Amino acid sequence: MDKFKELPHTKADIKELEAYLKKNDLLDEAGIWFAGFPYNEGEGQNAIAKNLFYGNKKLKIVSVKGEDIYFIHNAKGNFSIYIYGKTSEKYNIVVKRKLLNPTIEIWNDKEERISLQINHNKSQVFEFKKKYNK
Repeated sequence: MDKFKELPHTKADIKELEAYLKKNDLLDEAGIWFAGFPYNEGEGQNAIAKNLFYGNKKLKIVSVKGEDIYFIHNAKGNFSIYIYGKTSEKYNIVVKRKLLNPTIEIWNDKEERISLQINHNKSQVFEFKKKYNK
């Protein structure tokens, strides 16, 4: 993935992610976005609980704006923004329902993988899969 840009943020921005994404032209009117923490199946972990100690330092976001799908990393007061792919492409997507927080794994044609346990905007995980799954 190639880095698209970096944007500064505040703690208040993280609490209002949807407004932040819209303000910075990273989300369109369809409102498809979700956020969570890195998750690896089989490690016996709860990514949300594991990251309570880090606050939101390891928060990752997936958002859709027009033709672009963004993968956004929280890093030292900035969001590093990558273009993961195009909405015209199809992806291998696996969503697993967990007790409170679903997990999602996404692979693009370059075999770049996103694996997250979602704790923000959970309902959009299923909308994303419905629209972009192969």
